[in-house]
Amino acid sequence: MQLSVAAERWQIVVLPDTNYNTPNALPALADYHRTISQGLTIALSNADFDVLNLHYLGLPNCMLEDCSTLTDQAIQQAATRSGKAVNLALLYQLNAFKQRQSAAHKWYFSLSGRLLDLQSGAQQDAFTVDNWVNSPTKNCIGDCLSMWLNQNLALLSQDLGAVLSEKLDALPRRFQYQLNLHNFSSTEIQQIDSYLKNIEGYVADLLLADSQSKTPMLNQNVNHSSGQSSGQGSGQTSVQNADQNTVQGKSNSSDQSTNQNTNRTYQYISKLNASDLGVKLEQLNQQSVPLKFEYDNTQRQFDIIRTQQTDSWETLSQFITDLFPSSEQKVSTLPTTEEPSPLSDMSPSQQLEVDTNKESLRELQMWQQVRSINTPESYQQYLTIWPQGQHFIPAKAAIKAFKDDSNSWQQVSNKKTSQAFQQYLTSHPTGNYREQAKQQLALLREQQQRKQRQQENKTLADDYYYQQQNYPEALYYYQQAAKLGDVSSQYLLGEMYQDAKGTEQNMRQAAAWYTQAAQQGHIKAQAILGFMYSKGNGVNQDYSQATIWYQKAAEQGHMNAQYNLAYLYSLGQGVIKDYQQAAHWYQKSANQGDADAQNSLGKLYERGLGVNIDLAKAKNLYQQAAAQGNQIAQLNLYMLKN
Repeated sequence: MQLSVAAERWQIVVLPDTNYNTPNALPALADYHRTISQGLTIALSNADFDVLNLHYLGLPNCMLEDCSTLTDQAIQQAATRSGKAVNLALLYQLNAFKQRQSAAHKWYFSLSGRLLDLQSGAQQDAFTVDNWVNSPTKNCIGDCLSMWLNQNLALLSQDLGAVLSEKLDALPRRFQYQLNLHNFSSTEIQQIDSYLKNIEGYVADLLLADSQSKTPMLNQNVNHSSGQSSGQGSGQTSVQNADQNTVQGKSNSSDQSTNQNTNRTYQYISKLNASDLGVKLEQLNQQSVPLKFEYDNTQRQFDIIRTQQTDSWETLSQFITDLFPSSEQKVSTLPTTEEPSPLSDMSPSQQLEVDTNKESLRELQMWQQVRSINTPESYQQYLTIWPQGQHFIPAKAAIKAFKDDSNSWQQVSNKKTSQAFQQYLTSHPTGNYREQAKQQLALLREQQQRKQRQQENKTLADDYYYQQQNYPEALYYYQQAAKLGDVSSQYLLGEMYQDAKGTEQNMRQAAAWYTQAAQQGHIKAQAILGFMYSKGNGVNQDYSQATIWYQKAAEQGHMNAQYNLAYLYSLGQGVIKDYQQAAHWYQKSANQGDADAQNSLGKLYERGLGVNIDLAKAKNLYQQAAAQGNQIAQLNLYMLKN
């Protein structure tokens, strides 16, 4: 099996998204669609993708006509009607508004794009790029204003084009084949059609031709010496001699010698190369549809031909059984004729040559079967039977290649970096894990872009929050960063809602944002959330939940959480009362200098709760707390001395 020569290039048409409208915040002085389309076309063309004009599909000019009818389905139908090569539609939306604070004189532009797969109908992930730009100069009107707007939109389009170029690079390329199906019954055609659509990597298919053919269905068990049938195969008509046909009658004699079968031709688009697709077809052969196939690499064409059921092997084990029948099977197939076998007249050397040829043929047949299955197990099975066979070197090499590929992938999976996944794709052009590598690479790139957007919004928020103390604007940008998963922004939002900065106090909102941050491991958010549950602030009072969050923060070394957790253990609130656990966490907090923890731990040593009575330790702890001004510790120290 050869590899298919090349994958398809992406053919992309650029379109405004459904209900595309010019933003009301901008003056209607520029051809937005033309500017954005040109910017995207330049960026994608520079990245070696084919970008087509919207007229390529006979779609409307959105500056002159209403584009609100450009639904995904309408675009797919237009692509089908055109009959031209086009894979993807790049749909974009423009959003713009002026900054809330008029003194800043800044505009916000956001250009989002998404890919519509015109062959499968699938939606790809959306991407967004944005930018803050200064307003045009005070007296900039007319052409000046139009130029300012077009320049900003062109830059934004190029940025989006660059982002989408990375997305396109990460997408699995498609291979287009012609599948010619020969001499299958209608039921088998339906079974094959269903199987093809469910193959992993399937994108789309198009029926090119469908015709009926009369094909002789000769029974495989014809006794040629007598000229009569020895039996009938299931669902087949046996061939009778002329005298028998007259007995059966003329009305159905033609049906007995021929059968209506279907020839069908598909244009089939898949993410699998020809070798992988061939393996899938071989698996279909093993699932009771008897077929064989041939592949023409230059034409990228599969010829799939129906064979008799007796020509197929359900599994490699069955195939081996067929190659090496048992003695009982050999006896049952002996001819019943009394004529002597021509082999009986052979000399020993001739008999040896015949046996050697049979053995070579068996080995060749198994090797061909092993190659079609193409798994480490199949090659090992071959080596088990023929350890010094004609193909033992390529068999060992194939097993080693599988092992090396698996080891390489394991190392790459452990590193989990973009560089590692890209290196695997470069060094293993036919590796078994290429699809996983591409998926992981695309995921890492998306995470990187998401992190960049998080950082951009958080930087703006920090500037408003810490430098300018413009809390309403800070609240807005922290929300944008928090929605993208930035844990620090989630925590600060909780703080702002709790302290009424930039908004009215809202303890439930504060608890909600603290929860999101705490779930990502933010230590301060965990400690505060535990306190809110213990007091019922913004949430229903729940000592069990308080214990959970205190525990998480305490294990990360948060001093107050350690004290509060010890306190709950000493009272048995949310947990079973346990003075040993209380002493443990009081000690952790006391070691960090918490005066309350030092005083409470001193009391446990004085009374022998969870620890052995040790008045010297109790006195020392009271003294440490008293030195920090803890009045209760000062009182405990006075009472201990007296």
